[in-house]
Amino acid sequence: MQNAFDPRSFLLQAERTMLPVYAGVARRSATGKLSSLLSAFMLDKMLDYKAAQEMFFPFAPRFDFERFAALNGEVTHQAVSSWMLLCDLLSRDPAAGRLALQHLEEFQRVTTTPFPIAQTPRECVAQFGIVKLYRYLPMPGVISGGIPLLLSYAIMNTPGILDLRRGGSLIERLVREGFIVYLIDWGHPTASESGWSFETYALELLPKIVARVKELSNSKELSILGWCLGALISVIYASMLPDEGLRNLIILTAPLDFSCEGLTFKNLLERVDVEKVLRAYGGNMPAWLINEGAQGLSPVDNTYGSLLALVRSLGNPDAVDRWHAMDTWLRLKVPMAGGAFRQLASLYRDNLLTTDRLVMAGRVVDLRNVQASVRAIVAKGDRITPDWQTRIGVKKMTGSPDVSLAEVEGGHIGGIVGPQAQQKVWPEMVAWLAERSN
Repeated sequence: MQNAFDPRSFLLQAERTMLPVYAGVARRSATGKLSSLLSAFMLDKMLDYKAAQEMFFPFAPRFDFERFAALNGEVTHQAVSSWMLLCDLLSRDPAAGRLALQHLEEFQRVTTTPFPIAQTPRECVAQFGIVKLYRYLPMPGVISGGIPLLLSYAIMNTPGILDLRRGGSLIERLVREGFIVYLIDWGHPTASESGWSFETYALELLPKIVARVKELSNSKELSILGWCLGALISVIYASMLPDEGLRNLIILTAPLDFSCEGLTFKNLLERVDVEKVLRAYGGNMPAWLINEGAQGLSPVDNTYGSLLALVRSLGNPDAVDRWHAMDTWLRLKVPMAGGAFRQLASLYRDNLLTTDRLVMAGRVVDLRNVQASVRAIVAKGDRITPDWQTRIGVKKMTGSPDVSLAEVEGGHIGGIVGPQAQQKVWPEMVAWLAERSN
């Protein structure tokens, strides 16, 4: 016989589970270290009754407020009152009560524990200070071959986004397709690496990594897949060292042109004293500050909207795992080397790359020097790197005989690793690369 539903226990557990989570989000979003940027937006954001109701469903079936104020104590009061009402209703329907309790326990587990990301088997085959090079092991029964593929993600995030979970991992898919896959983990810069610039990454570290990949694979050529700032680094490398065996270059949401005045980060950087920030934090751009800037692009969606997506997914294990894995990765932030952040700020302010004014190692970084086959992918809903930032740069790659660009649905992350991307973007990427990797 199943245990009866205990309304009092449910209420106490709901209070312990839900209130700290939502209160914590409110504090981080509205009174955090960038309160001047976010608080006005958060406190003035209008949510209709239905959205508010759905946000706390099934834990709070009704909310009697029209204006959502993140710091309003009345929200907490309404939540507890609604839970008490819910408990009364569920006590009359034990089956529904047990289901609600299961959802609550699932919510608590997912929001308080990490998901095991980056599980595809691999081995570290080289290390250059804080930078590590991984090689992924072939899958049983899969014949691997062709030129090696090197993956380069952004320097202010961990590369786990490329290997989120079984069945939802780009790396797992590439290995399953028979590619010889290597991954760069750029590491966590300390004060010792504060002087690292994009020149360090593209012209000092990446050439060493490429040489090691070619040596280990007994290959004179390779392909590189770069994403976000990892794509920028890869493009600089391809422009400056076009004769080093790079056959194929895939760039995902690559920030190459910075000419538009409407860029959010550009507007923000124009109001930031870069040198003062770097001095205050030991020479590097702190991870939490980078994250606050990214969150500020859509603060409500990135905080309460994210939790609403989780609540809507409860009872669907695959959807919950997908949310859990992404949330775990989003929490793994990495500081940006001060030299690179200083250089990025100048790119945003002065648009140096596509105007032939970016100088490294005494030479201009000229996109016309790229000789590799290029496949660029942009996302329609990308707020971090709008599609035109890539389009304008790609148009300058006239030295390559094989350049193409594809536009996909979704945003900066979802457009590349979301469920729709797995069904459409990944197969097309695999096919493009396979044709050029023998």
